[in-house]
Amino acid sequence: MVLDLFLKGFGRVPVFIRGGGRGSVRFGGATEPLVWGDFELYKSGKGGRLILRSVEVKYDALKLRGSKRLILTAINWAKMLIMYLEEGRADDKVLSCFYWALKLLEEGVPVEIADWRFVWRWLNIWGLAPEPETEIMRFTARAEHDVIKNIKSVESPEHSVQLQNAAQRYRLFFKGIM
Repeated sequence: MVLDLFLKGFGRVPVFIRGGGRGSVRFGGATEPLVWGDFELYKSGKGGRLILRSVEVKYDALKLRGSKRLILTAINWAKMLIMYLEEGRADDKVLSCFYWALKLLEEGVPVEIADWRFVWRWLNIWGLAPEPETEIMRFTARAEHDVIKNIKSVESPEHSVQLQNAAQRYRLFFKGIM
């Protein structure tokens, strides 16, 4: 079995689990998606492949797993990371952005805000974010600020639809430049 791990300072790295496919080696929930922890790895003698020895889980996104909408949002973000981050190229700022986006979901920030914020901040880290001069940017930035301060402040369906549209536009923009 092979896992894609995002390692601080190393980026996306394929790691093998000896016996993982047969079920003879068990790591419990430590090899589930969205788990953050201290991973002990070693290199195999032949081929120099990285093998997982042990994991100490630090964060498991367990609160997200109770909601289909939250876990699907988080999994979609993880898929984007796998799709757009090159193997072996460290991008710790983007991973930090991902971690804090997961934490926002756990704290109850509306999915639309967290989604917009994650995608826009990723684009901003890479220097690709649209300028904040547009009306939708001013609106979403204001809504983000209000929601982070007071989660109850953006509850109208109109806000939700506008944020969903903004996040979708950023996703399309993101895909168009990659």
